[in-house]
Amino acid sequence: MNARLRLVPFLAAVLVFSIAPATRAAGVVIVAAAGNESSNEPSYPAAFPGVIAVGAVDINKARAWY
Repeated sequence: MNARLRLVPFLAAVLVFSIAPATRAAGVVIVAAAGNESSNEPSYPAAFPGVIAVGAVDINKARAWY
């Protein structure tokens, strides 16, 4: 993994923790993808407090394959 990819979670954390309180106070909702790994592990920035995580399900309400 290159250094740039390792920085992505860190930068996401900085972004969410620096703007989330102010945006929530202004009535803004922060929504982020829950991830594409088909995993039960938290995915960031969706797993940060105050962020609504969204994902996809199939017609049977099972986790989508994609």
